[in-house]
Amino acid sequence: NLLASPEKIPPHVVDVWKFTLPIADPFVDATFTGNTYFRPAAPQVDDDFRNAAQHQLEGTSAEVSERIILLSTLLGRRAEPPRLDILEVSLTARSPIVRRLAVQWVAEERLTQFRPQVEAVLKSDDMTSDLFLATLAALEMLDGKAPQDFDKTPPGKYVLPLLADSTTSAAVKRQALRLIDPADPALTAELLEPMLRSDDQQLRLEVLRTLAGSTLPEAAKWLSEAAVQHDKDRAIERMTAITGLASHANSDLAKKTLVSLIAIDLRERGSVIRSLRELVGKDEDVKRKIFDINGIGSGPPELWIEIEAQIALLPGGTELNGKKTGFPVPARPASDEAWFNVINEDGVTPSSFAGEQVFFHSNGPGCFKCHTIDGRGGRIGPDLTHIGGSFTRDKLVESILQPSKEVSPQFTTWNMATHDGRTLTGMLVHENLGETTLGNDKGELTTIQTVDIEARTPVKTSVMPEKLEDRMTVREFQDLIEFLANLK
Repeated sequence: NLLASPEKIPPHVVDVWKFTLPIADPFVDATFTGNTYFRPAAPQVDDDFRNAAQHQLEGTSAEVSERIILLSTLLGRRAEPPRLDILEVSLTARSPIVRRLAVQWVAEERLTQFRPQVEAVLKSDDMTSDLFLATLAALEMLDGKAPQDFDKTPPGKYVLPLLADSTTSAAVKRQALRLIDPADPALTAELLEPMLRSDDQQLRLEVLRTLAGSTLPEAAKWLSEAAVQHDKDRAIERMTAITGLASHANSDLAKKTLVSLIAIDLRERGSVIRSLRELVGKDEDVKRKIFDINGIGSGPPELWIEIEAQIALLPGGTELNGKKTGFPVPARPASDEAWFNVINEDGVTPSSFAGEQVFFHSNGPGCFKCHTIDGRGGRIGPDLTHIGGSFTRDKLVESILQPSKEVSPQFTTWNMATHDGRTLTGMLVHENLGETTLGNDKGELTTIQTVDIEARTPVKTSVMPEKLEDRMTVREFQDLIEFLANLK
């Protein structure tokens, strides 16, 4: 309408919109349009501006089309009365961002008549983590639950039926798997196996990640099968399975599989040794096998440097039975400044995928025990799904090297003294229904009756452990920062 009657746009509005059009933010669009649509007429409009506006708003690209639909949805909600016909269309839009906005509209206005359409969104294609979580929250709100009580509802209430339904899309099942505790008894072998055999690689990957924390007897078997297949198209699945086997390394099958992989591919040897790290502390014979096989193979120097760095992080380092073996020990940064420098080291190309393996690996910094990314992980510390959008790389490095330098109030660590003489330390995770739940630096939760707390004292240090860098090789540290920096 504005473009059809450009004479209605005041000159000062033209000047402002020249800046707002390139922003491509629907909230800016809606605010600007809503505030200027009925302004007094203007004698003329800059032709260059009008042409630019038409190019932006009448384009045929998916990005521009999405922007128009978003603008329509926002303005439809602000209309008097609200345009529910626009809402109905937006709930079935192709764009996940539009559906996310429509779901929020339904929830915040408690438009219960649209509940069937919101439920249908959970089965829609082009599912994203943000849309999935927003839809679950919307259903909670439509059921009358207050936002602060969402954590009381187990994810399985809405998610498990989606996994069991053969008509649910792979995209939705991927998001559903990320939300459920891998050890949930409802995640049976009968439920997981069809998804593990799916044609959708991303769904297979999510099943493998779930199996890492699963208590199913089949978990080690399925992870081992994925770890030993050498189809080039499934290299990512193989690496994910090797990471997952670390959590099952005490099983004979997982141990046998990992040891057998040491000699097969030099490019994966460092990852295999990392997955054996905890087991080596309990079984010296495994360490001997690593040392016996380690000289086999040839490859570029950087591969050998990483393998040697992984060996140096094994319990006992390069010693075997208390005796030095002569294996080289790579130099490591000796100060915080040196760790900052390795992030900007010339000639290094960090891997975001490898960094994801570090994040979710049980033998390493253990980030996943306390932090969530796209629904998967612990819920003690901050959700890191979009951390790369708010933290620079230097800030990410600082948060690992100096976790207590800046602690947000909501993540304060507390000492809780109970009436029976116990002292518990951790971050406050939940406090409702007469219970208080604390999370410690291992990702473990402890729940006590609130009335049993005699005193609570804030602690200046973060629940996040110190010296996490000591649990990583230099390359792992670089990869982890790369992964986190790309979470936007």
